[in-house]
Amino acid sequence: MHDFKTIFYTSIVLVISTSLFFFYDLKESIYVYSLNMRLGQMIGILLIGYAIAISSVLFQSITNNKILTPSILGFNSLYLMIQSLVIWLFSDTKPNFWSVNEFFAFSVILMIGFSFILYKLLFKSSVKNIYFILLAGVVCGTVFSSISSFINRLIETDRFQLFQLKAYANFDLIQSNLLPISIVLILLCSYIVYRKIPELDVYLIGSDNAKMLGIDIDRLQIVSLCVISVMVSISTVLVGPITFLGLIVSNIAYTLLRSYSLRYIFPLSIILSWIILSIGLIITQRIATFDLNLTMLINAFGGIYFIYLLIWGSSNDKNK
Repeated sequence: MHDFKTIFYTSIVLVISTSLFFFYDLKESIYVYSLNMRLGQMIGILLIGYAIAISSVLFQSITNNKILTPSILGFNSLYLMIQSLVIWLFSDTKPNFWSVNEFFAFSVILMIGFSFILYKLLFKSSVKNIYFILLAGVVCGTVFSSISSFINRLIETDRFQLFQLKAYANFDLIQSNLLPISIVLILLCSYIVYRKIPELDVYLIGSDNAKMLGIDIDRLQIVSLCVISVMVSISTVLVGPITFLGLIVSNIAYTLLRSYSLRYIFPLSIILSWIILSIGLIITQRIATFDLNLTMLINAFGGIYFIYLLIWGSSNDKNK
């Protein structure tokens, strides 16, 4: 009952923040144009917030650690590197390949392929130390970013400028032609996740216990990583990477709820993600008048929160 009330109250906050997003500082002379623009941004908020929340909670569930997210382990950097590689390798030899939908589809396939490599390294390795995984994630993210930067120096100026627009979260430049396929993929992934929630809840008590209870651990992990890859690809291609948003919303959800059941964690994380994005855009676009960047704002608070979680988790481990 407590968890349901928590979701209900946060939903009220979401309604308030959404109303503020639509009507705060709305000019009467251009209200039709402003409402249409804000409606497009709200669609982006809904899709991106949903994808980031689902992918982060799902990744934390299969790794059984609340401070790991796909962004921290370099998934966003990997996607941007893949985009650079595709532009550099294929745009000259096959110009039609550079269509947005084919470009996105090919990048998602490569992301899923990387998930299988990650599965072999992360879940099949005997090394389970959280600090080793974090270090590996930081190194991978740095390597992916460095390769991407190097490739960007080799491609043409106009394509480099297009890549730069994708490298930072920008809700003013959402690729509307990718919205239909993004919605279809999100609905498909949501159906898969919904079907896997009972197995994931069992998995949270430990992989060995879940295996004894008849859960196919290998299949669950692979399917989850494929869903995560698609969700990360959608959020990154639509507006760009937002590194710490998933970490923030998932951990706040775990803090507010008494139950760790994913049927409560998922919806609360999604609602919190929508609230943070809508309030963040109000602050950056209308209060700060674009003097602040949403990505920088979220990453600044998220980085501090990440350090707090590391210290707080270490202190708890020592006290046990």
